[in-house]
Amino acid sequence: MLAFGWLVVKRSALQNERKTDLDVFLRAAWAVRANEDIYATFSERGWNYVYPSTFAILLTPLAEPPTEQTFLKLAANRQKFGDSRGLSPEETSQEVARFKGEAARLNAKLNSDRSFYVPFWISCVIWYLASLVMILWSAHLLARAVEIVDQRLSDLHWRDRGWWMLRLWPVIFCAPGLFNGLSRGQSDALVLLCVSGFIYLTVARKGRFAMWGGFCLAGAVAVKIIPALLIVYPLWRRDLRSLVGFACGLLLLLIVIPSIAFGPAQALEYNLQWLRVMGAPGLGNVVSALGQGDTSRKFELYGLSGTESQSLVAVAHNLAHLTTPRGFRPEDADWWSRPLLIVVGGSMLLITLFASGWRSVPAITSGLRERAAAFLRWPTSADPAAPATIALLLCVMLVVTPVCHTHYFAFALPIVVWLVSRGVREHPHQALSGLGWLLGFAYLTAHALPRLPGLQILQDTGVMMFTGIAVFLLAAKLLRQARNIERQSMTL
Repeated sequence: MLAFGWLVVKRSALQNERKTDLDVFLRAAWAVRANEDIYATFSERGWNYVYPSTFAILLTPLAEPPTEQTFLKLAANRQKFGDSRGLSPEETSQEVARFKGEAARLNAKLNSDRSFYVPFWISCVIWYLASLVMILWSAHLLARAVEIVDQRLSDLHWRDRGWWMLRLWPVIFCAPGLFNGLSRGQSDALVLLCVSGFIYLTVARKGRFAMWGGFCLAGAVAVKIIPALLIVYPLWRRDLRSLVGFACGLLLLLIVIPSIAFGPAQALEYNLQWLRVMGAPGLGNVVSALGQGDTSRKFELYGLSGTESQSLVAVAHNLAHLTTPRGFRPEDADWWSRPLLIVVGGSMLLITLFASGWRSVPAITSGLRERAAAFLRWPTSADPAAPATIALLLCVMLVVTPVCHTHYFAFALPIVVWLVSRGVREHPHQALSGLGWLLGFAYLTAHALPRLPGLQILQDTGVMMFTGIAVFLLAAKLLRQARNIERQSMTL
């Protein structure tokens, strides 16, 4: 871990060209402190901040200011690569002039700024260590969740082999996605921790902490919007406490805190700006009351010409144009991609809900009215299918999201923890079965090979996505079997 951490810090901060996304976040955090536009371009590589404003506010203690050279490099980059980004010569000239103007405008402001800023390499160390802790903490919370809902695992102690297998082997099996995010200084570990907290608090103390679980889900959504799909679970389970916690969390994180930091008017403008530059384009440039989606982030995020994305639309697009080299493929998806997304995504969602089943109703024999009342009553106990159901929804999320970078497969950790628990529950004090080892390392290999140089074809053909779908189907089958056994035991 220390050697890998040193490599991450060296690549991120100690080379001429930074190989990290952390500077994008910390430059946005500087914009919060300097009263600048957080969605402006402040990274030397031209990447933009694309998250809601809350994450930038959270990182203000580690804020890093740009330099005059930042904008001169951006101007030179646009001059050289403007045509490859789809810019006309006139648009390229305008971009170059804009960046040079920004350099001149901010030069005086930066020279007069006497604020203390943490050196970037120290920020990289802090963020790496914090992310590592969040990953291990997430694994522990997920393991605790499956221990709570499974009586065969509830007596595991930290001295037992099964206790450690639930917490370490899933991290190893998911290492390509987890460590890819670590190496890039991404926010995945924070989002994973929020999602893991949502799963754990949903089942802790017989579901009495479900409201705080909803708040954790709101935290994940406030950083990376795609976990919003997980709201399907409390809706399906009619969990009022979780829904209230989710609503309160969104109110606090997306409205109250930004309003305190920027003022209500600017906070609202940032939310609307995020919808224009990310929300609407991510949904296919939908036209709404906000107007046509802004396409300024298309090249770096959801453009399909040379993407590594493992979402269904991106993989289908790459397969349809496989003989065309990356960078020369069409930027937009073919007409049939959206119907395909609806069919496949809808089918996976229905499979998830079918495997999870409807909330069981206590056996009441006194009449139809009593049965209806019990059926509509909000749940008062933990749902044993909660960890698996939410993990399956995460698999659906990875397929249907407009952009699924390879490091997003860190979010497969919950489903892998649950699958490992199916083996541990049979032999809590022994090692995994041969089949368990085979499946675990097959999953690891399928996600490691496409990242190697020269194996780009494995990304274009969607090996990681199809592996994720296979894991999804396996877990859905096992969950349905477990739910059937549970119902049979209740009727005895």
